[in-house]
Amino acid sequence: MYEKSRAIVLRIHKLDDEKRIAEVYTECRGFLSFRISQGGGKRSKMKSTYFLPLNLLELEYDYRERFPLQTINELSLLSSMQMSSFNPYKSAIILFLSEFLVHILRKEPKNEELFTFLVDSFEWLERSDTDFPSFHLALVTQITRFLGIPPFMDSYVPGYYFDMQESSFVEMPPVHGVFLAPEYATLLAAMYRVPYEDMHLLELSRQDRREYLKILIHYYQLHFPGFTDMKSLTVLSDLFE
Repeated sequence: MYEKSRAIVLRIHKLDDEKRIAEVYTECRGFLSFRISQGGGKRSKMKSTYFLPLNLLELEYDYRERFPLQTINELSLLSSMQMSSFNPYKSAIILFLSEFLVHILRKEPKNEELFTFLVDSFEWLERSDTDFPSFHLALVTQITRFLGIPPFMDSYVPGYYFDMQESSFVEMPPVHGVFLAPEYATLLAAMYRVPYEDMHLLELSRQDRREYLKILIHYYQLHFPGFTDMKSLTVLSDLFE
């Protein structure tokens, strides 16, 4: 079946000396994997640069449901994270988010609202010159609304705890012991609602960001069976020290 779709590049890895596998999140089908050639010609080299993490592409392909790897017929670059890739801090954020999104989107079906949220988010990161050190924290918090695990904000009251199993704010610590103390419950509520351009108003220290990221990873591990440790966390933590 011939299809044309926008796609966000998540990850590319080696299949053999001449071929790579590109994992992308498409607007019309969700997560897909494509086989791409890495030839030596000028055209092949140019196209390989399209597959930088979080780039936005337009793909034309024949979708075959029973095939684990699809084949691209035509592609074009719609927007690039090239400028961000030259910034070591943004580059670390991109590395982390690409790995994170592979984990959570691999089994996600088509979701146009989620796709639009990601496109708008990455365009903001590419444009931003400052005020982005907490970008990954806000995105990982806010994307929960599209994944069925958002915090139940109607239950939020300043000073309440956050029950990580039930995704709700509670007056007393739950007996199962998996909860956030009021300090981080308040931060979670703020991160869920804050526009990216206002993140700097939260005035987080490096220690705050590091601890909150650990909390987020634990939250996803609770709700996404098979969510494993992330290799990019070390790079991200070291760079923001």
